[in-house]
Amino acid sequence: MCKKDEITKLSNEQTENLIKDIQESNLSERNKKLIGKIVGTVGWLCGVIDNQSMSIRKLKDWIFGAKTEKTKKIIKDDKDSHDDPDNNKNQKNSGSKKKRKGHGKNGADKYSNAPEIFYTDNKRNSGDRCSGCEKGNLYNLKPGTQLRFLGQAPLVAVIYRPQKLRCSSCGKVFTSDIPTDAGDTRSNGSANSMVALLKYGTGIPFYRLENLQNCLNIPIPASTQWDMVEKVADAIQPVHEKLMDFAAQSELIYVDDTGAKVLSIMKEIEKERKLNKKTRTGIFTTGMVAIKNNHQVNLFFTGRKHAGENLESLLRKRKSGLSPPIIMSDGLSRNNPKKTEIRHINCLVHSRRMYVDCHNSFPEETAYVITQLGLVYKNDCFCKDNNLKNNERLAYHQKNSSTIMKGIKEYISNKMKNKDIEPNSDLGNACRYMLKRWDKLTDFLVTPGAPLDNNICERLLKTAILHRKNSMFFKNELGAQISDMLMSIIRTAVTAGKNPFEYLTVIQKYKHTVFKNPAKWLPWNYEKTLESMKTSPKSIKKSA
Repeated sequence: MCKKDEITKLSNEQTENLIKDIQESNLSERNKKLIGKIVGTVGWLCGVIDNQSMSIRKLKDWIFGAKTEKTKKIIKDDKDSHDDPDNNKNQKNSGSKKKRKGHGKNGADKYSNAPEIFYTDNKRNSGDRCSGCEKGNLYNLKPGTQLRFLGQAPLVAVIYRPQKLRCSSCGKVFTSDIPTDAGDTRSNGSANSMVALLKYGTGIPFYRLENLQNCLNIPIPASTQWDMVEKVADAIQPVHEKLMDFAAQSELIYVDDTGAKVLSIMKEIEKERKLNKKTRTGIFTTGMVAIKNNHQVNLFFTGRKHAGENLESLLRKRKSGLSPPIIMSDGLSRNNPKKTEIRHINCLVHSRRMYVDCHNSFPEETAYVITQLGLVYKNDCFCKDNNLKNNERLAYHQKNSSTIMKGIKEYISNKMKNKDIEPNSDLGNACRYMLKRWDKLTDFLVTPGAPLDNNICERLLKTAILHRKNSMFFKNELGAQISDMLMSIIRTAVTAGKNPFEYLTVIQKYKHTVFKNPAKWLPWNYEKTLESMKTSPKSIKKSA
């Protein structure tokens, strides 16, 4: 570590000269690029500190990420916190807050898939004389409940050793049959479903599962896991296509992007750059949440297309004659399809976040906007808690939130007009962002069913981000495509309140039937299809 007086600051000119010297050195191309990036990063940090163009808090958030954006955490020490009518109430009652009841453990009713085993008392029976008082007789009560957890490997192997008999005369060999439950392939549907769920539902990479299985003496190589996942993807492909058709007809679609790494695409980009072609260098995973008839479909798309292009491709499946869908996203232009008619609205939380980021520099102005937006969200929570319909919710917001939003607009407009805010400052950027997109940010005051924010899609993208964090990249576009399909199916099943493990297993078991009519095998209606076939999910689970 350098001492304080040994730290050297680099100017822009020094940084550029140093990078040139590195490029002319005898180092390998890989090391030249790496050292050049390191020097460029150091020079950028020195410039940011010297020019004071970024606060220490913002720099810390940029490196480590922001910890929270909750109002009570942001403005808890501010004098302007009295603008929030509930803030003083919370402060008064903070000392008398009672500890929440409960021990944090789940009751037995939460374990719907756990087998129930009933035991009887071998020493006593109903009607026997009580051994305690020897006066009364015993009678049955409701059985007690004792929960126990058992451990086992995610994948369990069973070795069948069928008997073989050879004829002493002709030499013909007769092999006994193994149980039909064993299936006719090395891995059955339940094993395939488990690997798919661990990989694309919880973000566990193949190599980690391989290491775990090796420790338990049930080795499942990563290559074998990939073969198992491909079988699941092949079975669910028609269901995935039907879900995309369903999403295309939706009234409301949330959309957003996050970064992705696909090695084969990265090689293509590198070749194109060497040929001096103008090419897009970004690779994205787009998340979409489509809502129709109280059913929610979650979709993922990974590749060189950004959210707007993926959305445009999806909406080509939309039937003619339908009204334009509501598209919720942030303010980036790339989230907006260019050739499709839509009603585009923007996320209020993205606008709020800009005020949160500059709160330390402008506590008074930002506190007012943040607390007023908090009142709007309280109104929206009231609508959700009381299950108000879209028209009722719209009327409630028009009555209670319209004046609040008008007050925010007048406040920031007057501040900008009176030049109380520097237009090029962070606060000025936040105000201009909000005023520029005011109609799209306040569409919930005009359109029935229009949401306030894009949080539902942000939460969906955490699945892709977790996968990216643990697995780091896709080898090729096929791997990305299979990941998109499985993550879409798993997240849609979870949202529908279904067990994704059972659902994937059922789809594989009835693969040929699913291909004939996938519309009857969607996560929210497949159980009815099974009932019509006079088959219950439990029996399927056992057979799988």
